[in-house]
Amino acid sequence: MSNVAPIIYDSKTIARFWAKVDKNGPVPAHMPHLGQCWAWTGALTPYGSFTAHKQVRAHRFSWELHCCSIPAGIHVLHHCDNPKCVNPSHLFLGTHTDNMQDMIAKGRFVSHQSARPHGEKHALAKLTDADVVRIREMNLNGESQARLGSLFNVNSSTIGHVVRRETWKHVL
Repeated sequence: MSNVAPIIYDSKTIARFWAKVDKNGPVPAHMPHLGQCWAWTGALTPYGSFTAHKQVRAHRFSWELHCCSIPAGIHVLHHCDNPKCVNPSHLFLGTHTDNMQDMIAKGRFVSHQSARPHGEKHALAKLTDADVVRIREMNLNGESQARLGSLFNVNSSTIGHVVRRETWKHVL
């Protein structure tokens, strides 16, 4: 595939894409040699969602922007296991079977609803366990839920759920 040319997008579309990319994402613990994830900061579904010529997943757009078009029926997979990541060096092409085998090999296969990732391991999480501890401490010290929502870039109702331990129950 390396000899296939990348898809050419107009400069406005490319600028909109880069405006939603944070190149200071986490380094995958299981593959530190990959370097930092480029975190998608736009809409999540749980993968990044981006409108180019049509609605596409952000990591697929990144692949097309940096590498080449994606053949029909082929998936763009993550070495880093971070669905928010759009770093092309963390991405690779594969079939649905490749994707399932990768998921099983990396221990991401869950067979029961209750075993699904939660807290900061959930793909849509905006907070970390450390954020939750800090939010609860700051609220106990009189910080308003509205102010905490602004500080942690979440809705104040999310802060309320955290403070009342309706969510993030696993964090002490």
